[in-house]
Amino acid sequence: MQDETVCECLKKLFKAVELDDEQEFVKLYTKVSFDDRLFIWRGRKSRYCNKSDTLIHVAARLGRAWLLRLAVHDGAPLSLASIHNKHPLHEAAQTGAVECLRILICAVNVPVDPLKRADWTPLMLACAASSLQPITGINDTSHATSRFVECVRLLLQHGADPSFTNKDGWNCLHVAARAGCGEIVSVLLQHSPELIHTKTSNGRTCLHCLTSCQMSATDPYESCKIAQNLLDRFPQLLFIPDACGTIPVFDALRRGNVILASGLLRIDPDKQLEHCDKLGLKAVHVVAESGELDSLKLIEKCLGSGTFESKVALDCVAGIGGVTPLHLACRSGQHNIVKHILDAFRNSSVCDRSLQSLICALDIRGCSPMWYAAVGSASLGGTSVTQRICCLKLLFDALLAIPHDPETCSFISDHVLSILSCVSNASIHQILENFVDLLHCN
Repeated sequence: MQDETVCECLKKLFKAVELDDEQEFVKLYTKVSFDDRLFIWRGRKSRYCNKSDTLIHVAARLGRAWLLRLAVHDGAPLSLASIHNKHPLHEAAQTGAVECLRILICAVNVPVDPLKRADWTPLMLACAASSLQPITGINDTSHATSRFVECVRLLLQHGADPSFTNKDGWNCLHVAARAGCGEIVSVLLQHSPELIHTKTSNGRTCLHCLTSCQMSATDPYESCKIAQNLLDRFPQLLFIPDACGTIPVFDALRRGNVILASGLLRIDPDKQLEHCDKLGLKAVHVVAESGELDSLKLIEKCLGSGTFESKVALDCVAGIGGVTPLHLACRSGQHNIVKHILDAFRNSSVCDRSLQSLICALDIRGCSPMWYAAVGSASLGGTSVTQRICCLKLLFDALLAIPHDPETCSFISDHVLSILSCVSNASIHQILENFVDLLHCN
């Protein structure tokens, strides 16, 4: 064949593979001379990129086992790398194409642990992809998760290394825990139980990976089962902090996964909730800033409403020493959190002075929750202005409902007036001025 003819034939072959048209592929392929067939197998989908997909990459990704059998029979190269350094074995593992993976892994000279970009092995991709939606076009009617479990088993049986770490220090157990696939987690731990003691480059354990994954929120009961499996093997996982000092329950609470958090808090809840990260923040501070009301209620149930008065240590390296959960909720505009904390104090047996003290509490820089609501945080920009205004109104309404002696009234008025110089937003500026007028009228 002439070069142009071969290239045109290659385009048609790619189309046949994508359409799963084995008959058309064989019809075209038999017209190719034996001398040109090696070019066909090495040919790339784009003639302008010598690292684009080969026919074998596409077949492995889409589950076209018939093509891979033909490729093996003809002695085609099965380990060519694509633009992301992905081998056909990566493609089969990532889409759960079990039969394709079996053909490739049993072929001669196909490495079981090739590395794609960012140092991911096929085994890692199979573990990660187990949480994704089924890939359309794969000729496999079995449940998507079971395909990936079978891929993991096959790779392990053929010598894949589950302890290999990528550039971020993640191994297959970390990846599987983040994907939220209990079956794969069990398979990995049965094969290599020592993996449960490993940490990522930033000190995160498999339990951290589980509690911080999206899957833990969408299927919390499955996540609870995985967590129990991990803790049965290594209970200390609950208390191991990562490089930021965060323990796993913090991640579950921050994401509002109260079902998983409740499961974790069955063991020594006080120790977990009173733990401080490297910024000096406890769980209640983390949750107040993230705005997860159900998580806040869970903490309140465990520790009581007194936890809302918990202050960050004055020597906090982040410069927020002395802040309470109310400060942090106001800073990020979490008005639902602010309302709950204020209501908790109103409904408790504490006196008005305690509520007033909470609202007027000053951090190490002399800033109150009112200041945080008015000024916000540079990192949050103007996105939370509306929410912070809601917080400010809640604080002012609470203060106006409390009778004040002249000295206290003067202190609050002076403090609010001092905030005015820090505020550029006209709406907030007006709210502050109106509050001072109302305070003096009372």
